[in-house]
Order: sequence, then C-alpha cells, then structure tokens
Amino acid sequence: MLLSSPPKILTRPKGSFLDVVACLVAEGLGWNTAWEGGKMPLILVVDDEENIRDTLYELLSSEYRCQTAETAEKALARLDAESYDVVLTDISMPGLSGLELLGHIRQKYPDTPVIVISGIGDQEYAQGMIRLGAFDYLLKPYSLETVMKSVKRALDHRERLPGHPQISKVADQGQKSTQDEATDWNIVNDRH
Repeated sequence: MLLSSPPKILTRPKGSFLDVVACLVAEGLGWNTAWEGGKMPLILVVDDEENIRDTLYELLSSEYRCQTAETAEKALARLDAESYDVVLTDISMPGLSGLELLGHIRQKYPDTPVIVISGIGDQEYAQGMIRLGAFDYLLKPYSLETVMKSVKRALDHRERLPGHPQISKVADQGQKSTQDEATDWNIVNDRH
C-alpha cells in the first residue's frame, strides 16, 4: 500500500524496530483518524530513571504517541517545541525537580494535565501536589493499569476544557457523569 504522505514517526532514537513498524502500520491503516485532527494524543514521560522511562514509554506507546525526557530541563524544551496532551513526571530528579516542572507547566501550558509520580507516601504531600495543579498523584510502586487509567482520565479531562475542539461534542451529548467529575483529581495509591 502506498501512503499519500510519509508517516510522521515520533519515537525515541533508541526505539526498537517493532516501535517503528507499529507507527508505520498505524499511520498506513489510518487508526489515528479516530482522534481529534487525525492525530493520536501525545504523551510526555519525564523520569531520570531509564528503566521507568522505558517501561512507561512501552506501555503508553501501545495506544498513544509518546516521547520521553530524562530531565525537567529537557522536558521544558520539548514542551516549547510541541504541544503535549498529558505529561507524566517523577518528582525527584537531578536539576529541576518534578515539582518545579509542574509549576512551569501550570504557568505556561495550563490546559496540559500533569500526572505526578512519587515514592513519597505522605498524604499531606500528595494533597499539596494536587493543590499545586497536579491532575493525579501516583504513588510508587504503581500498577501499569493504574497509569493507563490515569492517562485516560487526564485525556478525558482535557477534552472537556472550554475551547477544546471536543468540548462541543461532550456538551451536546450531556454525558459528564458525577463519576468522571469525582475522579478528575486523584491521589492514587496502589500499595496494599
């Protein structure tokens, strides 16, 4: 099959052959036409630990376009160059912290939901992150299912924002449930 234009591949330089093939197949079959503007949502994962970054990238790139950054400074450069639908960030990183990154994103890109990932299990600390503008607070260790659910809720939240192209569709359907409203701001703890 010939594509009318070359597919835009947004993978990390270290992306595997299967990542590239998956992007080509998705573009060629038009799977992303279901998303607004014909593009799948773009997620940014920020974590200084390579294994966590890679795991989250592999998980999220199965359903979304995904990019990574190993520092908050690199994340800010990416945010200046491209519009992201959701940002997942660790709190404890060298250089700028995830908390500082959250502050920059809230000021410069207020419509971009930020999901904070941390090993700090203090309830007051987690509530403070939410008050500062974090969409969700995921406590390590977390399940991959929890991450996917949080990203999905963040994307749903972003679609409901005034001025977002999808808001009129949601408003017309009148289907903003109290369940959705209650889960917009969460502190998620998978520890048992």
